Parts: sequence; structure tokens; C-alpha cells
Amino acid sequence: MWRRRSASERPAALPFSVMPHSAAPGCSCASVRARSTLAQKLGVSPTHPARVLGQITDATLAAALLGATTEADAAILIAELTSPDAMDRALTEAQLHPGAALWGVTEKGKAAGLSDADLRRHMRAAGYIDTKSCAVSDRFTATRYVFRAP
Repeated sequence: MWRRRSASERPAALPFSVMPHSAAPGCSCASVRARSTLAQKLGVSPTHPARVLGQITDATLAAALLGATTEADAAILIAELTSPDAMDRALTEAQLHPGAALWGVTEKGKAAGLSDADLRRHMRAAGYIDTKSCAVSDRFTATRYVFRAP
């Protein structure tokens, strides 16, 4: 049977300090690098704001965009796409800004109103290519699209 050791039964402290592997000089292991924040993955910050198309209902995405959005023209467009109509509106807006990247944020799973595969098919048919994807939250994923020059 397991029981908690009393203070007198615990081993003495080590006579030296233990440096975590990630703090070792010159450590570059991928497993210990600092994880990127969602805002970094999306490429947005207060100095590189994104333009949000429509409404954002996901709390994780909203938190990542806090202080990093603009109503003016931006190099990054972000749209939460929950239906084919929302996808069409976002595509129309993206076509007005041909140099901008569009992050299409879609729900995960079979119950999604618009699947990531449907979005990809539609965007590719319109001349866009997907260049990056990332998880947004437990509910959403995002894929970045840019217009492919002919």
C-alpha cells in the first residue's frame, strides 16, 4: 500500500543543482523549444494586425487576436467559416485584397457546417493554394490560403 513519506523519511536535498535539459547551453532540441503562441502561428501581432471578416466565436482565437486586429487593409485576413455562405463572403473579400493571406478557420469533426476539405476544394477552384495549417482550439482548425499567380 502506498503512503506519503514523512519529512524525516524523505531523502536529503541533492548537494548540487540540477539544470533542466532545455536550459543546457547550446540546447536546440525540438522537443524543448518554446511553443509558439497561436498569434505567432497566425503571424499576427499589434505591429502586424489582421483584418477579421465576420465574427469570431471561438474564445481561444479571440484571445490570440486581442490587440492585433484592424479595420484597415491588412496583409492577413481571418474568417471563422461555419457555413458555405460564410466561405463565399470571405472569398469575395479576399479577392478584393489579392496580396493578403486568408486564414480560413473551420470547425473540426463530422458535425462541422463546413469541412476543411470543402473549403480547400472551393479555394483551390478559385485559384488559391493552402500554405499552412494549425490547430486553433479543441473545436477549430485554421488553414492559410494565398492567391496563386497565373
